[in-house]
Amino acid sequence: AYYSKLVRVAEKYEHFRPFVYEKDYKQFQQFLEYCRTGRGNETLIKVNAIRNTADQILNSISRMNVDKTLAEESKKVVRDIVNTTMAEPKIATLLDKMLKMDGEFLSHSLAVSMVSTAFAKSLNFPQDALNKISESGLYHDIGMFRVDAELHQDPTTLSGAEFKAYKAHTLHGQEILDELYHQGVKLPTEVEIVALQHHEKFNGLGYPNNKKGRQEEVGGQGIHPFARIVSIAEGFVDLIERYNKGKKPL
Repeated sequence: AYYSKLVRVAEKYEHFRPFVYEKDYKQFQQFLEYCRTGRGNETLIKVNAIRNTADQILNSISRMNVDKTLAEESKKVVRDIVNTTMAEPKIATLLDKMLKMDGEFLSHSLAVSMVSTAFAKSLNFPQDALNKISESGLYHDIGMFRVDAELHQDPTTLSGAEFKAYKAHTLHGQEILDELYHQGVKLPTEVEIVALQHHEKFNGLGYPNNKKGRQEEVGGQGIHPFARIVSIAEGFVDLIERYNKGKKPL
């Protein structure tokens, strides 16, 4: 309704220049054209669908066996991150792809984001770090976009060659986020680091780079603290998801 009203006003009054900064006028004209073609309404519908879905998932996650106050505070952080990033069209497209990829991908990513945030909050991380951890949890598996759909399953059931292709999602995630950065999407650098490192293990048997220990203890060569938090959170979420599906524990 907002877009339609704006277009009607624009058609009634031809001279908007006195009300728009000169430097913004070209962009304003493009925006009006965007509305007239109907793409604005499509985007608005998409954004609202993602926000509504995210909210439903977050409400469901907050009922897990987590301190209620901590869950509510963490849910708010994640919801704010989703709402803020939806203002960026390329991010909105990413979230839309996550929603359509399969029935569980966005749900899993939001759950990891919220649990990561709750974990970090319990460790008294400052608000700026909580925001970055929330975003890192949300996009940690973004590299799965470039992994064959038939490999989007329990990795313990994959063959050696299949598991090697599956593990590449960490490298693909770094690539996708780096491409977004060069397209002008300025996510925190930690988001890219977490996408790359969230399957690393303290003993060096993780992937893709067999990193060992804590970054702050091995001259910057270990695992980033945000990646460690997201890794633990994802492990917890995986256990909950397996339980909800009636699968045996790992």
